[in-house]
Amino acid sequence: MEDFYELDGPNGWKAVFSIRATLSAEGDFGSVQKVCYQKTYKALKKCREKNPRALSEAMSEAISTVFEALISDIYSHLKDGGAPAGD
Repeated sequence: MEDFYELDGPNGWKAVFSIRATLSAEGDFGSVQKVCYQKTYKALKKCREKNPRALSEAMSEAISTVFEALISDIYSHLKDGGAPAGD
């Protein structure tokens, strides 16, 4: 996980969530593995109000947004053969 925090600003609160996903080729334990896919995903969601409940709801939405994109991208990558990055 890269980011998981509340961002306070003059226009209200926002939930910030980001992760970096890395897939590597399967190999023997201890061997250097080739990176097949790597990407950082980030979402900011505005809170309805300035309170912990609204922050929790916005963070849940941010996490859902990130993981929906991550799952879709990884599925597409693997469906297309999952070639190592740069190949």
